[in-house]
Amino acid sequence: GPQGPLYGRNSVGGAINVTSQAPENALGGRVVLRYGEPDRRYVEGVVNAPLANDRFAVRSAGSYDDQDGGHILNLTTGNRIDTQRFAGIRGSLRWTPGDRTTIDLFYERYDGRTPPFSNLGRRPARTDGTVLDPGPFLRADLNREGVANIDEDSVFLIANHDFGFATLNLAASHRRRDAACAHVRGQRFPARP
Repeated sequence: GPQGPLYGRNSVGGAINVTSQAPENALGGRVVLRYGEPDRRYVEGVVNAPLANDRFAVRSAGSYDDQDGGHILNLTTGNRIDTQRFAGIRGSLRWTPGDRTTIDLFYERYDGRTPPFSNLGRRPARTDGTVLDPGPFLRADLNREGVANIDEDSVFLIANHDFGFATLNLAASHRRRDAACAHVRGQRFPARP
């Protein structure tokens, strides 16, 4: 299909287009609270408000996901190694200078702390054929536990104007991403380029 030219070479099997909701000229909001096992807490909040004679609208949202417990046990240290924590905020402003024009400005901040794949992948056997990890949720002889820290800031500017016979869309974006691996002892290592 056309998803390759539109979304890049790695979308041959398909693409999912996620579009965030823009601010609306209505007052509203919601809060979502969840608790799950093992020791997982999730909070999400959204507020939307009109401003200045319905020409401006603002929307802000935030989420926090924290899992202290986990399923995968390191038999060497006794620690659960699949703990994770994510936090994110998003603010957006919509300006409608005329009936046919909208200008949207978005800012996103994401902060994540998650286990690296090297801690989670099961190693069924040593090179001599003896069993290394005795089960899918047990890790043996794992003397280094790490985390992957990801911080990301994004800014998007999108302008649309409807001419009646065609629509002009302009978009600009900037993203800053900082990722690093750290060991449980707190020692940080720079991310590989």
